[in-house]
Order: sequence, then C-alpha cells, then structure tokens
Amino acid sequence: MLEAAQLSTHNTSFPALPSRTPILVASQSVSLLDTWAEKLRSHAAAAAPTNVTETSGTYIPDSSDTWVLYDWQPAYAAKDVAECVGNDSDDEKVTSIVLIPEKHFAEASESTRDFDLARYFDALSEARAVSASMPWPRPRSFHTAVGHIIAYARVIKSTQTALDSNRCLLDACLPGMTFFATQQVHGRGRGQNAWISPRGCLQFSTLVSLPLHIGSKSVLLQYLAALAVVYGVSILYPSVRGRVRIKWPNDLYAQVPEERLGSICVTEHGMRKHFVKIGGILVTAVCTPEAFHAIVGCGINCLNDEPTTSVRALAHDDTPVTQEACAGAIMAALESLVRVFADVGYTFAPFAEAYEQAWLHSDQDVCLADMPNEPRRIVGITSDYGLLRTVPRQASIRARDACAWCATPVPGVVDVQPDGNSFDMLQGLVKKKI
Repeated sequence: MLEAAQLSTHNTSFPALPSRTPILVASQSVSLLDTWAEKLRSHAAAAAPTNVTETSGTYIPDSSDTWVLYDWQPAYAAKDVAECVGNDSDDEKVTSIVLIPEKHFAEASESTRDFDLARYFDALSEARAVSASMPWPRPRSFHTAVGHIIAYARVIKSTQTALDSNRCLLDACLPGMTFFATQQVHGRGRGQNAWISPRGCLQFSTLVSLPLHIGSKSVLLQYLAALAVVYGVSILYPSVRGRVRIKWPNDLYAQVPEERLGSICVTEHGMRKHFVKIGGILVTAVCTPEAFHAIVGCGINCLNDEPTTSVRALAHDDTPVTQEACAGAIMAALESLVRVFADVGYTFAPFAEAYEQAWLHSDQDVCLADMPNEPRRIVGITSDYGLLRTVPRQASIRARDACAWCATPVPGVVDVQPDGNSFDMLQGLVKKKI
C-alpha cells in the first residue's frame, strides 16, 4: 500500500493520531444487510462489557476488538453518527457499527462526506455495465459479487486488521464484502511495514472466499487485484490507460514525465519511461473448516499528488476523479476477474495476456540473489501457483511465448516464489524480503 510521507524529524512533538470513527455498513439490498447483521449478532455477549456504557447497541466481543452494533435511527439524520453513538468507551478496542439501508444514504451524508454511498453504488453499477470490455474472457457464472455490501469508516486502525484479526466479524461477512476507509492509523503492508495513511488514498480490503483445496493458489489474487486497479481506472479514465502499471509482485507504479527521487526507469520499445509508486496490494489469509478466506487489501493514491503522484494527476483531461468512481470501477473489475478465476478452475492462464501488457518486466534482465553469477531474464508467471518465471539471459524463450506463462516445467527456467521475495528494480535484483 502507499506509504504516507514521513513526519518531519525537526519537530520535537508529533501530531496526535486521528480518533477512530464508527464503521458504517451499507448496501442497496436490505436482505444483505439483514443477513450480515444477523450473523454478527449471533456472536453477541449476554451482557455488555463492564467498561462500556449501556446503550441500545448490541455488544459483540471479538478476537481483537469489541463491536457495538446499531440499527439506523431517525435521530442520526443530518448528523455525524460519531456524535450520536460515539465509541461507547475509552477503550480503543471498542468500535461502533451502524447499519445504513439505501433509503437512508442521503440522511447519512454528514457521516459519509468523504465517501458518498449513493455515488459509490451508482459508480459500481455503471462500471459493471462496461465490464465486458475488460481484456479477459467474459464470466460464465454470476453467483459471485464484489463490493455489493460495504463497510466504511472515516478513520480506522486498518481495514485489513479489522477482518483478519476478528473471527466474528470475518464470519459475518459475505464473500465480496469490502471495507473502505478514508484514513488508516495503523495501515499495513508486506512484512512489518505500517504507517498512517494520507487522505486521498483509496484503501480497501475485500473478502474473497476460495475452496479449501485452492488455498495454495491464493497468491494469484494479488495479481488479480493489481489487474483490477490497472484496468478498472484505465477504462474509467482513458488518459490513464497504459500509465498505471504493475511491479511484481504487489506494487502499482504510475508513469511520470521525468525522473524524480524514488522513480524507476524502464526502457520500452526504445523509449525511456519513468515510474513512481502509486499503490500496492496485500493479501492475507484465514483458514476455517469450511473455507479458505483471502483478504485482498489495496491502497491506490487517487487524489493526493504527494509524495509521488495520483490518479487525478494522470487523468487531468478526463472526468473529475473521485474516490467513489475509482472504487466502483475497481470493484467491478475485481468481480469480473474473480468470476472468471472460478470459471476456469483457479488458473491464471486467461489473464496472462492482460498481465503481460500491464506489468513492467517483460524480458527484463535480472539477477537472482541465490544465483549471482547466472544472469537471467524475466519472461512470465506460472499459471498454476503464480511463480515468477526466469530463463537464462541467452535463452530463446520470450515473454510473448505461451511457455513463459504456463504451468509446465521448462528446461532451464527458474521459478521464484512471490512470498518472501522482493524485486529491487534499481539493482535488477530479486532477493529475499527483509
């Protein structure tokens, strides 16, 4: 995910962390909201925790947090819900959750001033209508939905942690449910990276459930999420097309006009292009006896031009960029990808061409840290388990060849695990993640 700019080291004191706000759960479907609320309430405590003030909410102690669940009340209209329900306690692990059916979206506008619910669901519907133009096969089945029920908070510890550290909340969530936040105060990345996220970064975590025997292929979801961002925003904003790209294994980079601090340079078709980080992907997994739950987290800088660039800066000639429009476009693309992924038996093969067009590494020279004296080239990703496929530098295999993206072993190739490895493009080195 996109890291916030560092706080100045010249100050002797640091700004206080923003206070967390209630989580608002919304959907256009009343039955979805009712199903979700019923499942969460099934974990309710017999009595409220002693450190929580008695109110009309339902108290659900969870693995890491305690939730206080409220139905929408007329008294919340035109007010900030945070002022109505507060957090019920000084305990930082207690968080209020408020259900918002579609008919109350307008009334909740004061609480959703940074993420308009109606605008998001309209954008999702519009993006679904054009999803057939995505550069992968159209799905055959439509039982999987993404982004149809969402949770939103202006300030949250982490959308990813809320799901993967709280078993009751995770159990209540339907596949495809997505958590959005305007600001995270304990944002998470690969390894132990953490930060306070900047405003203007669209950050979300989506639950994707897979059959238990497919768990070993969950790494492919980070590639699908990257494709969802690249092609979702590119179809929404045509001038962005080709300028948001994928850096293996889980980063998103944007093309900028000239070299700058932290940029990487790539030569394509004889042209030198400069790219800076604009976002990233994080996938964590929770395994239950019934299913393998993959939580797909993403941060993409939509509106904040600092410290690198943003979708808004790239799309300056198009329709004004909004968080809601970007979110709807990405959710529709991810929904299409997940459906096709299931249709084809959880292989990456249908997406290879689109990924090859979107990433920065076709036929790129590279050294593997474990093989420093054997120069190699990157040619593709294996379709079965998502391994980075490399060949000797002088090999005849190229990224355009089918064998670069297949699951079949090929003489001379070395396939590299994405987990535990990072790609230093400045040094052309794939090495273990520290």
